[in-house]
Amino acid sequence: MLVGCRNSFRSSWTKLYLAVILFLVIRDNGDRVEALPPGFRDEGVVREKQTVGFNFIPNIDDPSKHMLLTTRKKGKIMAVLDSDLADNKSPVIEVLDIEDKVCTDGERGVYQVLPHPDFIYNRYVYVFFTYDKNGGCEFSPTDGPVNAVARYKLKGSTDGTANPLRLEDEQIIFMSNPLPSKVHNGGDMKFGNDGYLYVTLGNGGLSVEYGNAQKANTLLGSIVRITDDGGIPYDNPFQGPYDEPCGKDGRMLSKWGRCSEIWATGLRNPFRFALDPNVKKRTRFYVNDVGGSFFEEVNLMTGDRGGQNYGYREREGPCYRMSNTDCEPQTIYTDPIYWYEHVNRTDAALTGGAFVPNGIWPDYYDGKYLIADYVFRTISLLEEDETMLCRDCTPPLPGFSKSLFRNLTDIGQPLQMTFGPYKDSLALYYRYVQTKANKFGLDLMKQNIFSDFSALTNISYTGTHYSFIPYSNIF
Repeated sequence: MLVGCRNSFRSSWTKLYLAVILFLVIRDNGDRVEALPPGFRDEGVVREKQTVGFNFIPNIDDPSKHMLLTTRKKGKIMAVLDSDLADNKSPVIEVLDIEDKVCTDGERGVYQVLPHPDFIYNRYVYVFFTYDKNGGCEFSPTDGPVNAVARYKLKGSTDGTANPLRLEDEQIIFMSNPLPSKVHNGGDMKFGNDGYLYVTLGNGGLSVEYGNAQKANTLLGSIVRITDDGGIPYDNPFQGPYDEPCGKDGRMLSKWGRCSEIWATGLRNPFRFALDPNVKKRTRFYVNDVGGSFFEEVNLMTGDRGGQNYGYREREGPCYRMSNTDCEPQTIYTDPIYWYEHVNRTDAALTGGAFVPNGIWPDYYDGKYLIADYVFRTISLLEEDETMLCRDCTPPLPGFSKSLFRNLTDIGQPLQMTFGPYKDSLALYYRYVQTKANKFGLDLMKQNIFSDFSALTNISYTGTHYSFIPYSNIF
């Protein structure tokens, strides 16, 4: 599941809202005022039913412009033809319908959509979804559905002619092992600067989660690294005599073998991760892993050091699992770089994350990392600060300071964030769901992140600033 522990999401009325951050003040019962930092504002982009993931692509008819692709849980991909238009004013068209092959119970469904780095030339688009491979959506570790990555080609035109815009020529290039439950799916994918495709996979939940996270003979509980057609990069870590590819048919190996697609293991539910756009010559990710009992965590992953084990289910945050006091440093597992504790042992859910690209906001924000928490309804700004690091404290403290950037208490619960084109610069786009519930805390755990409506919003800087990054520089 997305959130960090015992409770499940249940259905509720939600709104999907994509927004741009401009300047906005929120009032809470007249007692306090919550606002973005000076010079910023929110702007709504689009509301859609059951939207989960989103990404930008160049306009197929005019690459100097851009479109927004969004995923709907039940199996559709929609194209927002002009995301610069606020308040749901852009035309939206359907470009793919795979409802007949998608399992949608629990947290399953269509999770993410992603363009190829050379989309302008090859028009490839990738979709991550729960695939009804075996003719039934009942979960089973032997013949249940699988999480899959399919590659399509975007064809047609946006001009409303007889040649409509469509995703066609499906090729399933990667499949996970059969899923033992309907939760802990992971669900994100990114191309690194090395040209390889990285895909996050949750551990599958329930009683098998320990084996899935700590054994490399299964793809679950890992991050995989593949070529753009599903092949194995030459420098992936698991390529010994007993190691084999697993992702072509979603198989599990014997206890001696390791899946050659795996780049990192020891993860619970890495729902979203972010590529650092300010590092050009290397691949550098922050991986947001949704916690279970005590901690939410952010892990550093690079494209030049594979084989890292991030510790789950032995570890969570900087400590051994189920503890915030047994936290002795160790060398077997790779500790997270940032973590935060569940308040009073209530749940939290670290979902979206995004690096601020250098030059688009005031200098103070350059390179910093934004995180979203679904339960606390916040977007926060992380700043590396060695003076904060205290490994001997109880619990240990990370070497980061955290400050509130956007309070969403009266708005909704954030899930994904990314920087994308907005007019002649970039803005932070975030997706959230809005529920009927007004209570804060554990009650939020009962909401279904995929039900009914959600919204996409963006945050842009409108104050005085000396530079911007043109849209053309991000593709």
